[in-house]
Amino acid sequence: MTAFSVEITDPLLIERGVAATLDFYATLAFDELQQKAMHAFITGIESPYLNVIFDLRKNPHTSAAQVEFFRNYFQFHSIPWSWFALSAGSHDSLHRHGLMLVDQSPAMYLGLTNTISQPELADFIVEEASPDDNLKNWIEPIQEAFPSEDNCEGYRVLNAKLLNQGEKKLKHFVARYQGEVVSAATLFFHDDAVMIHNLATKTAFLKRGFGTAFSAYLLQYAKQRQYQHCFLDSSVDGFTIYKKLGFKVCYTTSIYQLRHN
Repeated sequence: MTAFSVEITDPLLIERGVAATLDFYATLAFDELQQKAMHAFITGIESPYLNVIFDLRKNPHTSAAQVEFFRNYFQFHSIPWSWFALSAGSHDSLHRHGLMLVDQSPAMYLGLTNTISQPELADFIVEEASPDDNLKNWIEPIQEAFPSEDNCEGYRVLNAKLLNQGEKKLKHFVARYQGEVVSAATLFFHDDAVMIHNLATKTAFLKRGFGTAFSAYLLQYAKQRQYQHCFLDSSVDGFTIYKKLGFKVCYTTSIYQLRHN
């Protein structure tokens, strides 16, 4: 499991990034609850990464009763789930009560006040995803990059529904190379910040600079609309791309799941 060094310690920036993340999940969720500094969201999608608890406690100690409370909440909806711990403190109590660390994800930040370099790639065009096809072109790269039991169909359906309902916080994009859809991504808007979500490139088109060019386009798109900050949760594969673009790690999310999941 890769370890990531935190590079940003500004508590206001970190708070802004966490608030944007919680807002993203709240926008997707049909049910949510809060218990002190723990926020739980249910989207109904068959993915443990989209039905989650965000544990924001600074000095976490989790009791068996707290784990049972949230386990019952998710079991009521018959949905897989994860416990996202954002504190750098010890989470030994989660281990004691049946959860195991399965992944660590770096949350990254880039200020949008500086010049953003945009690589020029011939025959590479980015466009807003059309609602006319219910996001079927947009989901193709995401299906390859983030495989799931339902082939990301639940995620497509939910986002298409929100798009058709006029949800303004989400905007989806596709990138084409020589006319073929090769990459996809989503921008989420929160106050004066944006988040990049699920930037994905089809396997056959990796290592050709499309991810970098696409990311730069999205950053410039947000900058031109007067957004000041960009946050994202990086995968291990995308980490190098974002570092080259100037992103820095502001905190790490430790992801726990039940041992029998």
